[in-house]
Amino acid sequence: MIHTQTEKPKPKIEIVGIYPEKRRPNAVATFHVYLVDKDIDIRGGVIYRLPSGKYFIQMPQGSGSDEVTGKRICFPTISFTDAEYEREVRREVIRQVLKELETMTFD
Repeated sequence: MIHTQTEKPKPKIEIVGIYPEKRRPNAVATFHVYLVDKDIDIRGGVIYRLPSGKYFIQMPQGSGSDEVTGKRICFPTISFTDAEYEREVRREVIRQVLKELETMTFD
């Protein structure tokens, strides 16, 4: 049997705004995008102009280490469009993490 891989649909993205940036060296703007199909905002991306004249676009991100490989990983920093839902998510995450911490010890 031949297994074919189906293509995932491209994310539906709306550019909410591109804003001039004057505080960071070589940065020309920041941006805010909306992921329509996920109802998620991504804010604080930075657009840099390189000496070659090309642009380098950096998504807002955090980083950490993969617990298995130890390699550095990056992940996007997001916010939910619905502010009340985001507050509920944050409260619930904090509640569950604190509950889990009760069973753990750190040296």
